[in-house]
Amino acid sequence: MKINNITVLGAGIWGSVIAQHLAQKGYSVRLWEYNEQLLNVLKTMGRHPNIPNFKLHDNLRLTGDVAEAVKDTDLIIFVIFLKISLAI
Repeated sequence: MKINNITVLGAGIWGSVIAQHLAQKGYSVRLWEYNEQLLNVLKTMGRHPNIPNFKLHDNLRLTGDVAEAVKDTDLIIFVIFLKISLAI
């Protein structure tokens, strides 16, 4: 199977860097983010707010809709941080 379309779930620092690298390699990449505030900053500025000099590649498509993100994708990469609090 040839991989053309890749989805990265999670647009934090690691997810954005991985998506950027794949986009620079020529893949069509969708980058999904659940946090609307971060997603809006990425879409508006075209940059990641926590990575200096990081301009999003033209092959990156941003979305907050997980169904749209995974539609017709060949590979899904999960880069999601879950913060779990345990009360002991």
